[in-house]
Order: sequence, then structure tokens, then C-alpha cells
Amino acid sequence: GQIGWAINKNLPKLEATLNHFIDRYARPGKFLGNSLFRKYFENPFWIRKPINFSLLGEKPCLEYYFEKYASFYDFDPYLIQAQAYQESRFRQNLVSPKNARGIMQIKPSTARSKIVGIRDISKPEDNIHAGVRYLAYLHDEYFDKPEYTPDEQMNFSLAAYNAGPGRIRQLQRIAKRKGLDPHKWFYNVEVIARNEIGHETVNYVTEIQKRKIAFKLAADLERQKRADRMHQLTQEQIEEIAEAITEEEKQQQTPLRNLFENDPSKTLLNQTRGETL
Repeated sequence: GQIGWAINKNLPKLEATLNHFIDRYARPGKFLGNSLFRKYFENPFWIRKPINFSLLGEKPCLEYYFEKYASFYDFDPYLIQAQAYQESRFRQNLVSPKNARGIMQIKPSTARSKIVGIRDISKPEDNIHAGVRYLAYLHDEYFDKPEYTPDEQMNFSLAAYNAGPGRIRQLQRIAKRKGLDPHKWFYNVEVIARNEIGHETVNYVTEIQKRKIAFKLAADLERQKRADRMHQLTQEQIEEIAEAITEEEKQQQTPLRNLFENDPSKTLLNQTRGETL
């Protein structure tokens, strides 16, 4: 079979842009074209691993820690959530063959080093703090430079977290020699990474950025559902209160009406009203 683009026929500029990109960069036989084909068709990791949103809901304290330390180090909380999911699926008891530990899969030696300074990472909060602090160090030390856009600073920081900053700098130098932009990750340095060190780091960055968007959309949807439920609950409560008041009024009025109808003074009262009129 063949694979093609389906686009709105009323968007000629989009069609022209796609054709230009395919012709210049993604045509089979070209370096980038071959890399893109392998990325999306030879290794379908991106459709084999659906996101399990319930994992974070089962551990509500983690969401607080992600928000706390992401905000402190000026990161997007959803990106930190996505990185933790990629590293461990939020499992604090996970230990890798390389002795990376916990939710953020950081080595105890790295956590104890001067650049992080957290000696014990056995508890979830300290583990998250250590991982986020190390990510902040990579960001500020290596990629917080005007050559990088803010998005690229994060992409390269994530790549360095996974493969090490020295390896990423080496890949950047190779990319520059091959005429690619050493300060752009997607379609540039990631192409070199795939050919030099394999899919792991490329998939790592892609998965985290994809999940960041998914976590944010899921949170927005949940907030909307809660708002809708609160609105619906308020309406139901109003109706229940109104019905309760009406029923109570009926119960109060019935004995009074019976008492009034059986009151001997009723005739006198009517007579008095008649004389007055």
C-alpha cells in the first residue's frame, strides 16, 4: 500500500509547504529522508505504548511534588510529569541495571554530587527534587545560551539527562560537520543521534514532549469535567432545596388550615368582614 497526506483543499500554502519539505528533505534516498522513514515506520514505538493516565491519579502526592519543584526550577510541571513517566512509570522502587533509582531514575552518586547535593533519594519527594535539580543543572550549564530557543533548550536538556551532556555535545559537533543545525534537536541533531547511538535518546525526547501535551490536555479535560459536575450538582441542590421548602410549607399550612376551618370564631370573623365591607 501507499501512504499519503490528506489535507484541506482550501489550504494551498500548507500543500506547498509539505511538498517543499518532502522534495528537499524527506525524499527517499536522502540522509534525512531515510532517517525519517526509520523513525516512523521501522520502529513504531510511538503507537505501541499508550499513556496510562490513571497511574498519577493513584499517587496524588506526586502531582504536588512535580508542581512544587518544576515551579521552583522554572520548568513546565507537565514536562516533569512526562519525564518521570518515561523514566519509571512513577515507580519509586525501580532500580535500573546501571543503579539509577526511583521515580526520576537518578543515580545516588549523581544525587550526592556537588551539582545536586541530595544525599538520600529513597523517598519520592527527594528523588523528584534530585532529578529536577539535575535537569536544571544541565539546562543552565550547557544549553541556556542565545543560540537555543527555549524549546530547544529543553529538548537538549532532556537528551543530556538520558545520554549525558558530553555525548550530546559530541553529536552536535557531528551535526555541524554534516551541515545540520547543531542548536536544533528535531530533524537535526536527533538525526545524528539515531545514526550514532541508536533510538533510545531520540525516542526519549519525543515521548516526553508528546506526553507533556497529553498530560496537559488530560488535566484541562478533568478540570472541565469537575466544573461541569459542580455546576450540575449546584442545580440539583437548588431543585432539591426548592422541593423541600415547598413540601415543608405544605405540611405547615395544612394543620393551620384545618385549625382555622374548625375555629368557632370563623363565622364571627366573616360577619365582621361583611359588615365592614
